[in-house]
Amino acid sequence: MQSSFPSKRAIPRAVQVSVEDGMQRSHFLRNRIAHHEPVHHRNLGRDLAALTDVATWLCEDTRRWIDANSRAGEVLSGRPPAV
Repeated sequence: MQSSFPSKRAIPRAVQVSVEDGMQRSHFLRNRIAHHEPVHHRNLGRDLAALTDVATWLCEDTRRWIDANSRAGEVLSGRPPAV
């Protein structure tokens, strides 16, 4: 039998908290973007990390596809510093 989160090996409650946090962060960001609300004030690096963490937990191939095709990290690294 295959685990639902094969790359997460830890205490079950800690895994649950991690997964819930990543999913909640991803869902919240998706809703802000879908409703054309500003997201520039958010820590988008942390949001990107949460999205890729969730993808990694579910499917290593998906994570590799994101790494190969996403420009989000490159765009975020070019942002001007916060004032």
